[in-house]
Amino acid sequence: MIIACAEQIILEEGLDGLSMNKVAARAGLAKGTLYLYFANKEDIVGHLALLSRHKLLTYFHETISAYTEPRDQVRAIFWASYAFSKKSPIHYSLVSFYESRPEAHESKELELASLNISGYIKSVLDRAQSQGVIGKHVDTSHLVFSFWGISIGMIQLVEKKDKYIQESLNIDSESYYHTFNDNFVDSLR
Repeated sequence: MIIACAEQIILEEGLDGLSMNKVAARAGLAKGTLYLYFANKEDIVGHLALLSRHKLLTYFHETISAYTEPRDQVRAIFWASYAFSKKSPIHYSLVSFYESRPEAHESKELELASLNISGYIKSVLDRAQSQGVIGKHVDTSHLVFSFWGISIGMIQLVEKKDKYIQESLNIDSESYYHTFNDNFVDSLR
């Protein structure tokens, strides 16, 4: 109940609108009772970020496993990131919350969740490399981090430049993202 209330506040007011007072009021709890469950706002955000990373990993599994060809599975990595950002924008923003705020401290649980995501993506990339989709000269450990950074950047680009993409390239943002995905994956050989 507390987490659902916090998610609703973030949905309505953004992450900066989240406060212990608002969560307690929305949950119908005394503020002191809320502190029995969470030490502070950052503790709630950490819990939400952990849940979000678990959801993203599940989404990666579901999306990638729908394909049998290694090239399509690699493409599905980017597509899953994009689709997750559209399907669940709150959780998408919480996945990378700690990366965008260097002053925030990631718990060991959050680090482990990130390692699980990276490990899964690396296994997909390794399989694709063994099948010739990715060149042998490419270090898949480095590629995991490149995929993450490029994915975040491209999602931000298509969100912020949607009108420009439509007017200048005569294509909608989702189609542009597909084109980028195809071009990038093809360049890995």
